[in-house]
Amino acid sequence: MLSRDITERYHAQAALRQLNEELEQRVEQRTAELVSAKNEAERANSAKSEFLSRMSHELRTPMNGILVSRSCSPIITPARSTASRRIMCGKSCMPVTTCWN
Repeated sequence: MLSRDITERYHAQAALRQLNEELEQRVEQRTAELVSAKNEAERANSAKSEFLSRMSHELRTPMNGILVSRSCSPIITPARSTASRRIMCGKSCMPVTTCWN
């Protein structure tokens, strides 16, 4: 005769099922929190990049003008032609303007 009481086993399986459901709910909740945090971090990174790009442009534009005029002023003399002044000025300012890009 194979008569056994399976009540204890049934209760253990029910408890295990309930724990699995709770675990799945916690995983879903945590995943949603992580996705939200990731999206917020991406928005912040995008805002930072846009800010740095704008600030770089705002600083670089007047600085290039200042650096070019300052670097080129000793080169310009009445004895040199306009074309040679432009070439020499461009060469003397090239390393400065390249580092800003």
